[in-house]
Amino acid sequence: MRAVTTVYAAAIGRVDIARAIVFGFAVAFAGVVGAIAISKPASMDFIAHYAASSLVLQGRGPDILDPSAGLAAERAAAPEREQLLPLLQIPAMALLRAPIALLPFGPAFVLMAAVDAVLVVASVVLLAPRDRSVAAMLLVAPPAALAVAHGQTSPLALFLVALAIRAGPRVAGSALGLTLLRVQSAPLLLVAGLADPARRLWTALGAAAVVAASALVVGMDGLVRYAATLVAGTDYLRTGEYGMRSAVGWSGLGFAVGVPPAAVAASVASLLLGAVIVWRSDQARRPAIAAAWSLLAAPNLYVHDALLAYPVLALIASRRTGWDVASTLAWLGHLLVAPVGVIWSAALAVAALRAKR
Repeated sequence: MRAVTTVYAAAIGRVDIARAIVFGFAVAFAGVVGAIAISKPASMDFIAHYAASSLVLQGRGPDILDPSAGLAAERAAAPEREQLLPLLQIPAMALLRAPIALLPFGPAFVLMAAVDAVLVVASVVLLAPRDRSVAAMLLVAPPAALAVAHGQTSPLALFLVALAIRAGPRVAGSALGLTLLRVQSAPLLLVAGLADPARRLWTALGAAAVVAASALVVGMDGLVRYAATLVAGTDYLRTGEYGMRSAVGWSGLGFAVGVPPAAVAASVASLLLGAVIVWRSDQARRPAIAAAWSLLAAPNLYVHDALLAYPVLALIASRRTGWDVASTLAWLGHLLVAPVGVIWSAALAVAALRAKR
């Protein structure tokens, strides 16, 4: 493996022109995504988040789990919206974003995109890769562009992981517990916090705070209904709706080879294997390893969730192995060829075990 990495780094990773081409492609992609977001904001994921927060402001928290109420709220925010965009985010997120919903949809969308951009920049600063070209790539790579354009919650998940890597036990543990706000990618990050005795209590408190806030929004019975909604979301693996055909991890590969149900089994296996690996990893790298394995361990993560690879990319770049450009090429490629996504995710998950500070 080391020999292959060395050869690949010599051939591609250390060639400046390769960096320029990859960076140029990423900038162009970001420009296209930004143009679409500006021209058709109602087509972005933020519409579902805005609608849920609007219902919370109206004192109708439990209704965020009602598809009819959700569609009505989305149409009230953007009349051109015809089809419901399902909300899979944990109810606490609707409460957290409620202040932004005080604004009309247009200004709220711009503000949320700005907040997400700040979170991505702050995360890259915290991770502080030594190679500035890597930092620049992380800021404009497709996952960052898509997360900002959609007003998604993945930038918050990335920031919490970056904070957990740099902060002391209390802050780090709390941050890992709060990753439950992005529930799809949370399980292994919670394992990372619970595996460290110094962070265990704070991780539990952070996660409990998210659950309590969610119960405040939808009630205890609503939490059960939300869990059922989250499980039902895996049906997108069968239908291919809402971007699942190009999802990261096993989902895209499942569609490519024509066996979507196998993606669920592979995700469960990755979750179990990842939990063992994360628990046995050293404390310093545990959050980064958990974040990387999360890309394989959930059946419904999207391209913007690949932000969770940033901590590992930063670790790899600090060793100057050339993986930065190599993995980014695969990263860009998996947008066009779904099977590459799982290869890239698996490569990063394995590389996380090898990267040392």
